[in-house]
Amino acid sequence: MNTSTRIATRLVSVAAAVCLVGCAAPGVLTPPSANPTGPAAKLPPAAVSPSVSPAPTTPPAGTTTRPAPQRTVATKGPAPARTAPAQPIAPAAQTMEIPAKLGTLSMPLTLPHQGVAANGDISAWTPTPWSFNGRSPAIPALAKLRASRVIAASGPEYGAGEGVAQFSDVAAANRFLDQVMATARRLDKESGDRGVTLHRLAASTDAVGDRSVALRGWYEVEGDGVHRIAPGGELTRFTRVGSTVVFAWTSGEYVGDTIDNPHANADTRDAIDHVLWQM
Repeated sequence: MNTSTRIATRLVSVAAAVCLVGCAAPGVLTPPSANPTGPAAKLPPAAVSPSVSPAPTTPPAGTTTRPAPQRTVATKGPAPARTAPAQPIAPAAQTMEIPAKLGTLSMPLTLPHQGVAANGDISAWTPTPWSFNGRSPAIPALAKLRASRVIAASGPEYGAGEGVAQFSDVAAANRFLDQVMATARRLDKESGDRGVTLHRLAASTDAVGDRSVALRGWYEVEGDGVHRIAPGGELTRFTRVGSTVVFAWTSGEYVGDTIDNPHANADTRDAIDHVLWQM
């Protein structure tokens, strides 16, 4: 083979190799941009280099010309459909509080102070989880909680809240009330610093809904061997209708057993009645 023939053959091989690496296969779409927030970026057309046409050559006798291998481009099929996971029931570890927002309520219910803005020294009513007097002892029945909504507000020597808790069934809702009452009795007469004692009582109350329970607490101080009732108390009411428990609480400078306080009773009953009328 003479020198010019060898040069021409090498140019053909180089041109074929360049096309295999850099030429787009016909009929294959450019994949969209990986940026999920904007439209797919269009790539600018590739610059076209002037082609070099080598002089025609005749292969030597006894040689076979092999066609350039074709590049196969794999195309992606449609992504497999994904099924959104079902709304889980509160896990067993979540037994210390009723979340401010969990799942979807079985019916549209509006809490009486929902969306109420701040007023003077009283804060806005905002989503707030409920727990047993802030101590969060475990209440196993909360593992069967399916949905909840709770809001609360606070101010100087004042606190209030209201909520709805829906359980998996009536039995779970009843167990919740039983366990709340048992917890209150277990923590009754809890002593603190400077001779302060927190009294807690729990009892079934007037027949509202299918079942009603009230928790109340107040403070007592000891000085010079004498026990005196001190300002500061709380009242929480629960009413069950089917597997739904509606509840409300208030706390402030109440003196003595809050079940006897007309203001604490009126505030919690009105909040519960507001929700019961919607059911």
